[in-house]
Amino acid sequence: MLKSHSILFDDFSSKWYSDWSKNLKQTPSGKGKFALKANKFWQNAVMVEALHERGVLKSGKKCIGFGVGKERLPALFASIDIKVTATDQDFTKEKAKQWNNDQLAQGAFSLNEDNICDNAKFDKNVEFLPLDMKSIAKRFYSKYDFLWSNCALGHLGSINSGLKFIEDSLKCLKPGGWAVHTTEINIVSNNETVSDGPTVIFRLGDIYELCKKLSKQGVLCSPFLLTNGESKQDQIVSLDPEWGTDSTKILIGGHIATQALLIFHVPSKPINGIKKLQQELVHVIAYKKNLKTLASINASNKTIRILKSAQGHNPEDYLITPVKSRIKISKTSNVPVVVEYKNDSTIVLTGVHTLFDSKPLVLGTDDPVNHNSLLADNSWHTPNRPSVNLFKKSSKGWEVVDYVKPGQVFGYVFNLSKNMSSNTEAVSIIQEGGGIVPNTKVKLETR
Repeated sequence: MLKSHSILFDDFSSKWYSDWSKNLKQTPSGKGKFALKANKFWQNAVMVEALHERGVLKSGKKCIGFGVGKERLPALFASIDIKVTATDQDFTKEKAKQWNNDQLAQGAFSLNEDNICDNAKFDKNVEFLPLDMKSIAKRFYSKYDFLWSNCALGHLGSINSGLKFIEDSLKCLKPGGWAVHTTEINIVSNNETVSDGPTVIFRLGDIYELCKKLSKQGVLCSPFLLTNGESKQDQIVSLDPEWGTDSTKILIGGHIATQALLIFHVPSKPINGIKKLQQELVHVIAYKKNLKTLASINASNKTIRILKSAQGHNPEDYLITPVKSRIKISKTSNVPVVVEYKNDSTIVLTGVHTLFDSKPLVLGTDDPVNHNSLLADNSWHTPNRPSVNLFKKSSKGWEVVDYVKPGQVFGYVFNLSKNMSSNTEAVSIIQEGGGIVPNTKVKLETR
C-alpha cells in the first residue's frame, strides 16, 4: 500500500501508474504540453492509487477537491459515480489575476475537457463551487468520504497558510475519511527555503511538526518518507523546468525541490492516548531517517554540490579571460554571435541557475539602461541583462550547460534582433546584483 513519500522515477514504470494514466488519458497522445513521465501526471496517478488502495473509490461516495484548476481527477471520480464537489478560487476576484485564467476552473465545464467521463454522468455527479482555501466555510464540514488537493497548498501565500489548510480541510471529512495532497519538498535545506510568496517550498521539519500536531488531535498521518532514488533519472536536477518536461528534482525560486504525496486519515472512532503517543514516535523515527536521506542527497548529487560551491562569490573572486577581446560581426539582423571566455578561476561558474543567495553570471552591456543597445529587448525583465544561457563547445557544436568548471572554455550565444546603433559596442560578464566581472570586456565591431 502506498504511503506518504516523495516521487521516484521508478513509479512511472509501476502497473498502477500505467493503469491510471490510461484512465486519466495521460498518454503520449494526451492533450497539452505534458510528457508521459511528468510530475503533474505522477501527482494525479499517485493520489488516485492511494485512494483506491484505501477502498474509497466506490459508487455513491462523496469527495471534495481544492484548487482544482482544470484537473482530470473530478472527471475520473465522476466516471465511477462518485459525487464530486470541485472547488477553486473565484477567477473573477482580484487575487486570482496572478494566475493565467486558463489554469483556473471557471465552472464544472472546465473539468472534463479531455472527455474522461461521459458528459451525462459528469453533469450528474460534479458540482463546481468557488472556495477560498484559507477560509473553508462550515457548510463543507463532515460531508465527504475523501478529499484531495494537487499542488495547491503551496500557493496560499505562506508555509503556515498551507499547513493550516491541511489541518482545516480535515474538518470536511466524515469519520473514517481520507485526505491526499501533493506539494513540493525542499531537498537542499531544512532551514532556508521559500516561506512566503506565490509559491512556497515546504521543508521536512514543516511536515514533521504538522504530523506531530495532527497526531495529538487523533488524526492518523502516514509517516512521510523522503526518497533519493536509485535510477540515473532520479539524480537529474531540472534547473529550467517546464510544464510537463520536468524531472523528479527541480529548481524553484533558488531552491531544489521534489514532489511529495501526503496521506491523512480521520479514524472512525477516536484513538486513545497510547495510540497517539505511538503515532508521534513513528513520526520521530521517520523524521530522523529523512534527515539522513537529506544529507545523503546533498553529499551525493553532483549538481547540488556544484551549485552550492558557486554561492556567495563577488566579481573580484572570478578570473575570466576573453578568448577574443574584439569580435567582428555583420550588420545584418538576426546573426548569431558567440562571445567566448575561459574560466581561469578556481570557482565553478553558473549561469542563470543558482541556489539561495548566489548571483548568476550573465552577459550584459556597461550601461544597464541603454535601450538602444543591441542586447536590449522588451521581453527581458532588465534591459541589457539578457537571459542568454552558458554554452560549451562539444563535438556536436555549442550546447547549453548549467555550469562551467575551472579551465573550461565557454560562451554566450545570442541572436542580434536589430542593427547596432553604432559601429562598436562593449559587452561584459555581469554578476547579477554584484557588478561587472573585471577584465571580461569584449568589443563588438561591425564589418
